[in-house]
Amino acid sequence: MNDLIIFGMGLAACMILFVLISWILMRRRTALRMIFGGISGVFGFLFALASAFVIYQGKPPEGVIGTVDSPILVSVDSGEEVKLDDFSGKTIVVNVWATWCAPCIEEFPHFERIQEEHGDADKIEVVIVSTEDQKTLEEFHHKFDFELKSYRVDPSASMFKGIQPRPVTLIFNAAGELVESHFGSLNYEKLLNLINLSSL
Repeated sequence: MNDLIIFGMGLAACMILFVLISWILMRRRTALRMIFGGISGVFGFLFALASAFVIYQGKPPEGVIGTVDSPILVSVDSGEEVKLDDFSGKTIVVNVWATWCAPCIEEFPHFERIQEEHGDADKIEVVIVSTEDQKTLEEFHHKFDFELKSYRVDPSASMFKGIQPRPVTLIFNAAGELVESHFGSLNYEKLLNLINLSSL
């Protein structure tokens, strides 16, 4: 889990505990109300600030592939370099994942099924992307059979910079426009529905 999310959850738990203790004490001593009220306000502000930052860090990229620096994707298996806009003309399903992310691994079969059943017929290209290093990804690939096109991307690439949660699915239409984004895991039905919505 992302460190920022853990921080936000921890801050929320501390705030809830503090408010509970404050409520108990304020029922007994009026003099403490202003003090604990002020401290509660500070905690509330910090929590809101942390929450906003977490949300900002997790927002998907915006715009069209061609209007931003199209990231260089390096094939984990072959080392071949391609750009995301090389797939323009198709519906591009980009899944941002990580080797430590269990939900990411669980949803791979659904992405494989989409590629197998709809790739050629519906001009869909499924691309799974990780910002992890080559060695980590190679070791993972040796343990699992991969049917999908798996790529490594520089985490500083503008299109993926700031995407913190895993997994994240981004769908670009044939014109290269980002039309759908989803945070969290997907099954086959939800993924297919998301792709169909992107074509409306």
